[in-house]
Amino acid sequence: MSDLAPIALFVHARLEHTKKTINSLKANSLAKESRIYIFCDSHRIGVSNDIEAVDSVRNLISKVGGFHTVKVIYREYNYGLKRNIVEGLDYVLKKHDKVIVLEDDCEAAPNFLAFMNECLDYYADPSKNVWHISGWNPGLNFEDKPFPSYFMSCWGWSTWRYRWREVCFEPLILMENMSIAERYKFNLNGSYPFYSHLLGNYLGQNNTWAVFWYASIFNSHGHCINPPTSLITNLGMDGSGTHTSIQFDQNVPLQTSKKYDPMISDLDNTLKALSTLFGTKQKKLHKIYSIVKILIPIWVLKIIKE
Repeated sequence: MSDLAPIALFVHARLEHTKKTINSLKANSLAKESRIYIFCDSHRIGVSNDIEAVDSVRNLISKVGGFHTVKVIYREYNYGLKRNIVEGLDYVLKKHDKVIVLEDDCEAAPNFLAFMNECLDYYADPSKNVWHISGWNPGLNFEDKPFPSYFMSCWGWSTWRYRWREVCFEPLILMENMSIAERYKFNLNGSYPFYSHLLGNYLGQNNTWAVFWYASIFNSHGHCINPPTSLITNLGMDGSGTHTSIQFDQNVPLQTSKKYDPMISDLDNTLKALSTLFGTKQKKLHKIYSIVKILIPIWVLKIIKE
């Protein structure tokens, strides 16, 4: 294996979640050989107990060991999740050509770092058209081997500098580059309202980051590699997270295959399986709303924006 990818960990005010995330990373055999950058956001003005909660996390972070090197970046004021992650990744990828990314609610399996590094090496060639390595699997299994898909999960992932440079944070541009059929496909055949997230960012109704990365990958016809079984348990499903809205059974296994040749060459097979899985998690009314939104012409959105 070549030089290991550094880890970028983003934390804020969830002490117990952060402890589990860090301890799970330290349990990985590659932890002692890995650099870790920890980005600590500051407290939110007017939020009860936020200062105390942030201080408790910072006290924990100041004592972190078990890695090759530990670099802690303390935000002087509250950046919010989007800015903290985007600027944090820009910071790390100015120094390194690849990165492994986790937030403070992602508990990793003991082989998570091995899987990430091996895939980053194996799929590094641009001709393979891979943009993103996921650590989470929502519940699909294709003969116990990693598989490519359109779906991007931000629950424990990795990428390369040359891919991250292509991310677009202009929602209007991303939406304009999608036909109605592509918007439907972007929504995993209507099973999850990802396009609504883009629309919400354009209209100023929300301020998120992951949908921009997903849309940039999708519009570039890029692939995301998914593990055969999930290597991440999302701890934020307890209501402590800001942007979690879908529930899945969580399972963190101890092992995974090292056969990285994708088994599914037809990505539409994976899309069909994902749309079936996600479709069972969404209410019918929400599906109708998401379909209506993909039909809204761009010129109408511009009028609404004004």
